[in-house]
Amino acid sequence: MRLQDWYTVAADFVNASRTMEADIEMTKKLGWVREMYAWDVAVAKHRELIPMRTEHPAVAKPLRMGGAPKLESTTIVQPPFDEGLGQAALCHYTWGALYHKGLPSKGVKPFYTWEKRDYNNINHVLKVPHIPMPPEYNDSWSSTVFLEFDAPLTRKRHDLVVLMLTQ
Repeated sequence: MRLQDWYTVAADFVNASRTMEADIEMTKKLGWVREMYAWDVAVAKHRELIPMRTEHPAVAKPLRMGGAPKLESTTIVQPPFDEGLGQAALCHYTWGALYHKGLPSKGVKPFYTWEKRDYNNINHVLKVPHIPMPPEYNDSWSSTVFLEFDAPLTRKRHDLVVLMLTQ
């Protein structure tokens, strides 16, 4: 998007946000992602004015955790679950980087944690505190260390977390 595109969308984003906030049921159902939905609604209203690129990858790779296939993106990856940056230009940090020596579903507590939500205090915005880096990767971790949802911590996933935290 170009700066003019943001100006085009801004008023509709504010209006969609207000509409969603005024609807208690919608606010409950959409939760903390409602601002993203408001943005999507605003952009969709101007789709003929704003050039958009939609990716339709030819190959879908199965996700290690099960569920839907993981599509390769030239736009964005989601550490810590994606297996590296690939061709993406951006990292979208969605889940916490919690390293467990065992399966989290079995109640194993993490030995390393980095969670962006721990840094949302206004004091952190004004003066960013030291961000603890994960420990050096050990080759045995791919079968003994897990992320949330019992996803194995591979070297590629670990390296992507380090890349994101050092940028």
